[in-house]
Amino acid sequence: MAWNWLSDRTPGYQAIADRLNLEFAEKDTDKAALASHKGFNLFSQGGSKKIKYLLQGWTAHQEPLSIFEYSYTVSTGKTTSTYTQHVYSVSLKQPLPPFRLKPQHIFHQIGKWFGMQDIEFAAYPEFNKLYLVKGADEQQIRSLFSDAFLGFLNYEQEWCIECIGTKVIYYKFSKRMNEELVEPFIQVAGSLHDLLAAGKSIDDLTELRV
Repeated sequence: MAWNWLSDRTPGYQAIADRLNLEFAEKDTDKAALASHKGFNLFSQGGSKKIKYLLQGWTAHQEPLSIFEYSYTVSTGKTTSTYTQHVYSVSLKQPLPPFRLKPQHIFHQIGKWFGMQDIEFAAYPEFNKLYLVKGADEQQIRSLFSDAFLGFLNYEQEWCIECIGTKVIYYKFSKRMNEELVEPFIQVAGSLHDLLAAGKSIDDLTELRV
């Protein structure tokens, strides 16, 4: 039974956890999940940071997996805005080169004029238009981003991905899903992770990654 995002979402999340063989907790009671993500840019912004509706389990490659709603508040003095998004988080067996990938908007183009450069891929001009990629080790990042990964992101747009070496997160900025969209979000994020970290091809992505 679908729930409205303004109402109690706990029963819906419990049903999703049961279907996907995940553990469910309504709250990050001891703030352990929040503490484990403090190295990410997403978790460095604003205040009143909260993680709720926490689903935990393992990826198909036996990496610890968490999916949750994360919210934080930004105040400018005159206005206050609260942002909430679903996050798909994986603790990696083997570290990857740190990087940030996010949708490229007009202010990013302006930023380039002032020396802010991103990593571009000559064979994927559409990807270059859609996304900004930054990281210290350009060659490792180029090697990590396969043709399948870049091609998938041409179609699956507006994703943000952050890697801090031992952990990687996937999310869409300020996108809070209703019940019917949570499992598709998990499926696509899991497919992105397989393409990025597990060396899968598009043809391999035939089942839900949890």
